[in-house]
Amino acid sequence: MSKICGICGKQIKFLTDNLKFKDGYLDGDCLAKLGLSSTRFSDMGWSEEHTIDEAKELINNNIKIDSKAEKTKLKEQKKINKTENKAKYETIKKRYIDHKSKISGKMHADFVDEMIYFEKTLFTDFREISFDDVVSFTPIERGKHKSKHHRGARGLVGGVLAGGVGAVIGASTGGKDYDILSELSILIILKNGGNYKLKYLNTETKTDSWTSKHARSDFENGISILSNIVTKNHSTAKSENTVVNSGSLEIRELKSLLDDGIITQSEFDMKKKQILGL
Repeated sequence: MSKICGICGKQIKFLTDNLKFKDGYLDGDCLAKLGLSSTRFSDMGWSEEHTIDEAKELINNNIKIDSKAEKTKLKEQKKINKTENKAKYETIKKRYIDHKSKISGKMHADFVDEMIYFEKTLFTDFREISFDDVVSFTPIERGKHKSKHHRGARGLVGGVLAGGVGAVIGASTGGKDYDILSELSILIILKNGGNYKLKYLNTETKTDSWTSKHARSDFENGISILSNIVTKNHSTAKSENTVVNSGSLEIRELKSLLDDGIITQSEFDMKKKQILGL
């Protein structure tokens, strides 16, 4: 199928100057108006990061692109962003240290500001959420049991959270020659529908090893921290509902007094605003 220039509509012939954009192609004539050429690698990189409409706007404004300068500018901006993010990261870390936050794996829970911060990893940036964002969580414990008499996997250990803040329920089968854990993690469910997985152990490890014992201690600490956070959220929600219910009851009583002619409409309206905090 032949290519069509996204601006002039001309057919782009085989082996003629053209560049691919995010949503189409431009021929040599339109590229020349932008100061671009398919023979320069920097121009190829620039075009793949921009759309036909963006190119059209530049041409209409008689603006030519210096892709090398743009690339250099982009690199400099990335350096600036990296420096700013690092400074922000260090500031957040210091605040959590100052507030003596509870730590479990890569999770830091600040019970002063009621915030949670997750450390950055090799593949993810650091993240900060409020206690209110945590809806529930599920501890996950998986492993297998090996027997001298029956080689191979014979069992699975699983953990789930009972109710909102209950205890970890687990089950295991097989002999007791030596147990092997393959995963210890906590899946945190967030208010926006997303989730975050805290990983403590994700490779097969004997349960009596130092690594396994250390991971389990951290894992159980994480469950304790999150249980406190979820319990606090439930208590706050219950308290708010109590206040709302109490206010509704008081307004009903006032309406009854109004209907009986004991208070005036203006007195009712004023008192109602006070109760609703308006």
